[in-house]
Amino acid sequence: MWSALGTVTLMMALFMLEAVICFFIVQSTEAVNILTYGGRQTCHYPLDVYPEWIRLLFSFVVPVALCLQFPVCRVLGRPLGGVVPGDWVWLTPLAGPLCYALMSLFWRAGLRRYRSTGS
Repeated sequence: MWSALGTVTLMMALFMLEAVICFFIVQSTEAVNILTYGGRQTCHYPLDVYPEWIRLLFSFVVPVALCLQFPVCRVLGRPLGGVVPGDWVWLTPLAGPLCYALMSLFWRAGLRRYRSTGS
């Protein structure tokens, strides 16, 4: 249950990041879609099949794997991909709320600096 709540707040934070980027960039934001939808698609497969830099990206920069995959691997007794020590896996659902708190700070900063495009 905690993993699901952490994942929900993480996805809310990623979509909030996409909205914040729209404050500063008028053009399309496909780069953020790589993180939101691409991160979800990446976690359909075990992290062990990906190169090290992708494992680190989706474990610490965009912690989708921390919220989705690592708790399940721990319960099933599977290896964690060598990214997070086994004792830390119970703290991984906190990654979602931490990202949400960080993105809410970016959201407030974006609101203060928002300017309309005039259209």
